Amino acid sequence: MDKLEFYYKSPSILQNIMISVGKYYSDLKFRKYIDIINRELEKTEKFSLNELKELQREKLRKLIDVAYNNVEYYNNLFKKIKLHPSDIKDLEDLKKIPFLTKDDVKMNYKKLINYSIPAKRYFYSHTSGTTGSPLQFVMDNYTQAYYRSHIIRHRRWHGMKVGKDWCASFGGRRVVKNEKLPLWRYDFPDKLIIYSTYHMNDQNMFEYYKHIRKKKIKYIKGYPSNLFIFAKFLNNNGFKLPMKAVFTGAEPLYDFIRSEIEKAFLSEVSDFYGNSEETARAYDCEYHNGLHVAMESIIMEIDNPDNDNFGEIIGTSLTNYAMPFIRYKTGDLTKILNKECNCGRKHLLIENVKTKREDIIYTKSGKYLSPSILTFPFKEIKHGVIERSKIIQENKGEITILIQKGINFESGEIDKLVFEFNQLLNGDINVKISFDEIPIDPEKKFRWVENRVINEK
Repeated sequence: MDKLEFYYKSPSILQNIMISVGKYYSDLKFRKYIDIINRELEKTEKFSLNELKELQREKLRKLIDVAYNNVEYYNNLFKKIKLHPSDIKDLEDLKKIPFLTKDDVKMNYKKLINYSIPAKRYFYSHTSGTTGSPLQFVMDNYTQAYYRSHIIRHRRWHGMKVGKDWCASFGGRRVVKNEKLPLWRYDFPDKLIIYSTYHMNDQNMFEYYKHIRKKKIKYIKGYPSNLFIFAKFLNNNGFKLPMKAVFTGAEPLYDFIRSEIEKAFLSEVSDFYGNSEETARAYDCEYHNGLHVAMESIIMEIDNPDNDNFGEIIGTSLTNYAMPFIRYKTGDLTKILNKECNCGRKHLLIENVKTKREDIIYTKSGKYLSPSILTFPFKEIKHGVIERSKIIQENKGEITILIQKGINFESGEIDKLVFEFNQLLNGDINVKISFDEIPIDPEKKFRWVENRVINEK
C-alpha cells in the first residue's frame, strides 16, 4: 500500500495529522529564509520607486553574472549575440537579451540548470499545465521562500496573520476521496481548513456553509472558479458568510466572478497574480487600485502593447539562480497603470491580468469542477507524450480530451491519463479521447477548457 492509498483509507483525524505533519516538515527547508525575507519586504515596501529600481539593478547585475558564468544556455547565448555581463548596467539593457520561451526551456532544460548549486537546494516545480503539457523546471529554496513571503505580505496588507488566523481554503488540493462527511481537512501549521472542491454539490456546500459559520472563519481563499461556485450557491439560497478578506489566485478573475464572490462574502476580493516559474508576481492592497508588482524579486516588462497599452508580460526572476529565467514570455496580458496607489506604496501597479478563459465543468451528479483541478492527471504523464491538449464539454457529465501527439508518444500513457481522470473524478464524468492537431491562433489566448454546455445557455 503506497502513502497516498494509506492516507485515503485512514480516518479523518489521522488524515488531519498527516496533512499537518507533512506541511510542517515540507516547510523546514524554507523556514530559515522566510523570516529574513519577511523583514526585507517590510523594509522595502516603504522604498521610493527609484530605490526599488536600484534594488532591481543590483539584483539583476548579480543574476546576469551568475547566469553567464554558471549556466551553459546563457553562456552560449551571450557569446552568440556578442554580449558580456558588463553590458547589462541598467534595467533598459535587459532588452539586449532575447526572450526566453516555454519551448526554449523544454529544448534546453539541462543547459539552463546551474550545476554549481548543490542539488539539495533545488526545488523541483512545474506549471499548472493549462495547455495540457506542464512545463518542468528547477528553482532554489530561496526563491520558493520568496513566493511564500509575498503571500504573507499580501495577507498582512488585508489584516490576516498567516499561521495565526484560521482561513477556509477552496483550492485544487484533493484531501478527501469518498463522499462522506466531513468533506474538509485541517492543516494546523498554516491554520487552514481545506474544503473538498471535488464534491461541490448543493448538499455538500450547505455543510461547508454551516461549518464555516460554526468555526467563525473570517478569511477565505481559493481558485476564483471554486469560490464562484460556492458563492453562487450561497447567493441562490439567500445565505451570507461575511469575511474580513477574500483571497483569489491561480486563475483569471473575471468581473462576473468577482461580483458574485463579493456579494456572498460581503468583502472585496483581493487577487494574487503570479506564475509557477516565479517570473511574474503582483497583488492588490487594501485600496484595490491595481496589483502591486513584487519588484523585490521580479522585473516585469510589457511586450508589444496594443492601443490600450495591454501587452504580454515578460518576466525576469531576480532570485532564482538554480535555473535563471531571463526575459521569459509568460503568455499573460496586462498593462502598467501610470498612477500611484492611495496606500502610499511606490511599487509599479498593473491592471488585472488577462489570461486564458477557462470554463467550469459539470459532472453527472451535479457537481461543479474548476478547470485547475483537471490539470492534475496530466502531471503524471511522461514528458513529450502530449504536445498539446484541449478539453471540451458538450454534454453534462461528459468531456472529450483532444490530444495532439508529442514526439515521445506512447498509447499506454494515454490509457494512464484516462485512468488518472477516472480515479480523480470517481466516474462522475465520462472521459473520451480524440487525437487531432490542435492549432493555436497567435492573435488569441489559447482556451484549454471549453464548456459548450455553458455557452448554449
